[in-house]
Amino acid sequence: MHTRRPAFALAVILWISAILMTVSIFLLAYFRQGVDDAKALHDKLVTRLQVDSTLAETTYLLLTRSLGLNAFNPDFKGWPPTVTFGRPIRLENDANLTIIPAGGDYLDLYTGNGQLVQRLVRGFTHDFVDYADPYDDWIDLDKTPRLGGAEAGFYSTLGVAYRPNDSGAIQHPEELFLIKGFRQVSLPLRPKIVARFRYSLSVGLNIAAMSPKFAKIFLDLPAFELIRLKMLLKKEYKAYVDALYDYVRRYYPNDETFQFSPPKHLIVRIDARKGPARTAVDAEIDLMGNDRRPCRVVHYVLTPSEIGYNISSKPKTDRPKP
Repeated sequence: MHTRRPAFALAVILWISAILMTVSIFLLAYFRQGVDDAKALHDKLVTRLQVDSTLAETTYLLLTRSLGLNAFNPDFKGWPPTVTFGRPIRLENDANLTIIPAGGDYLDLYTGNGQLVQRLVRGFTHDFVDYADPYDDWIDLDKTPRLGGAEAGFYSTLGVAYRPNDSGAIQHPEELFLIKGFRQVSLPLRPKIVARFRYSLSVGLNIAAMSPKFAKIFLDLPAFELIRLKMLLKKEYKAYVDALYDYVRRYYPNDETFQFSPPKHLIVRIDARKGPARTAVDAEIDLMGNDRRPCRVVHYVLTPSEIGYNISSKPKTDRPKP
C-alpha cells in the first residue's frame, strides 16, 4: 500500500503538469493571435492614413503647381506630378500614385455635335446606325427632319407621349434613349454610354487628356495610327500628346471641337500596402480654377483592406449638378 502512494502522486503531478502546459499553450496562442490582430489593425490604419494623406497632398499640389504639358515626364522627380495613363509612381511613403487625365474621354452634356455623339455610341454598339441626324433633329429649333433624322411627326406615329425637346441640348444622358436610333441600343450598353457624358465648363474635347481608346472613337483613328500612338504612350506621355495634336491639325484643321490644354479633370489612384494590409482609393477630381471652389471631387471610392478588423468608408459620389 505504501508503494502505491508515490506512484499515485507522480500521476497526479504529471496530470497537473499536462493541464498547465495545455493552458499555457492555449494562452500563448490566444495572446499571439491578439498580437497578430493588433499588428494587422495597425498596418491597416497605416495604409488608410497613407492614402488619405497622399490624396490630400496630391490635391493641394495639383492646385498650387503648374500643370503645363512640359511637366508631364515619365520620370517622377518632384511636382508637378507625372501623368502616366496608368503607370504608377512609388512615393517616399511607399504608396503607389497614378494620375490619369480623363477629361478627353467624356462628352459634354450640352454638346451640339451629333457626329461626336454618333462616334461615341458606335464605339460601344459597333453598328452603322445613323445617330447623328436624329440627335441633331432632337435638339435643333426647326421642324424640318434631316435625311436620316426624325421630328415630331415620327414620334407621333410611335404612339409615345414625348416630342423632340428643341432646346439646343439634351438635359440628361438618359434622354438619348428616347431618340430614333438610340431606342434600339441594348440595355446592358446604356449605362456605359451614359457614363461618358458629364456636365462640364467646356463643350470641347481636350485631346491632351484623351486616352487611346477614346482617341480612336472620337478621332476615327485608323488601326495603324492607333498602334503608333500606343507605342508612343509607352515611351513618353508628351510624345503621345504631340502626335495626337499633329493628327488633329492635319485631319481636323478647322474643327473647334478639339482643344489642346493642360487637363483639368483627373483620376487619382492611390494604393498603399504594409505587410498583408492594402488600402486603395480612386478619386476623380475637377480643377475648377476659381477661388471660391478651387476643386471638386466628383467621385470617390475607398477600397479598405480585408486584413484584420473591417474599418471601411462607404463610397461617396458628389456628382456635379447642371
